[in-house]
Amino acid sequence: MSYVMMMAPVHLHVGCPLDYLGKRVEFLRYAEVLVGPLDPMGRRPGRYPDRENIIVRYSDGDLRVPAKDVRFVDTYPKPPAAHIPNGFSQVDRLGDLPDQIVFWPGDEIRDVGTRYPESYMVEKVHLSLGEKPLYEAVAIEVSLRLRTRVPEQLRVVSRGNTYRLYHNEHLSFASDEEELAFWSQEGISVCGLGYGNSGHTLWACADSFRKGHADVIVQAKPSREWYRAYKLHDIFAQHRNYVRAFTERLYGAGMDAEITYVAEVARELSQSE
Repeated sequence: MSYVMMMAPVHLHVGCPLDYLGKRVEFLRYAEVLVGPLDPMGRRPGRYPDRENIIVRYSDGDLRVPAKDVRFVDTYPKPPAAHIPNGFSQVDRLGDLPDQIVFWPGDEIRDVGTRYPESYMVEKVHLSLGEKPLYEAVAIEVSLRLRTRVPEQLRVVSRGNTYRLYHNEHLSFASDEEELAFWSQEGISVCGLGYGNSGHTLWACADSFRKGHADVIVQAKPSREWYRAYKLHDIFAQHRNYVRAFTERLYGAGMDAEITYVAEVARELSQSE
């Protein structure tokens, strides 16, 4: 028998016979995973196939089992030609979340269920099958943290830019630095050149930007001589032209100078050979 390779699930179809820890089972479907806002893979919130777990039929009923524990049997029918979901694409979205997301990262909320209400900034929304969303927030003025699945005692003070982005509302930033941090954060974009240790030269980022492989450039820390280039996820493609123009305004002159300088150096080297 051979292991099921979930990165290439072309053999998994309904009724496909499998071996699970010595038991003969049949593949039914992929398990589901819940995806919330700012997904690292760039998926919009919803239910998606889970690449790590599958649902199989056994004599005692349907089971959710880890894909790594399942093997193909020696012989199995050839699967029909059909789309096999991998859970990484928008086309694989199975439907909406079972519970509405009430508070989004960046929202300012107030706890009205206590005698002395505090204001909090939402940091994360944790989603798990069979449970209500878990909201994690940090107090704005005091050293407190909040983790709750009961949003009834919380009220929205103001919506943050993450909520506005997903709901096509006007975004607001206090500075260019704040806006750069927003567009380059995980879940909105992906680093186009790899993180490396510190970053990349401005020329490398400019080359990626000019070729359309990146949409936004930020200065890497701790050194301000290194940069990182990011590409917006496709679900935010409608903002790509604006973000590229924003990047051009901030770094256009520097990128042009770097590209010209490197081209001149390369020309001089070729002439000296």
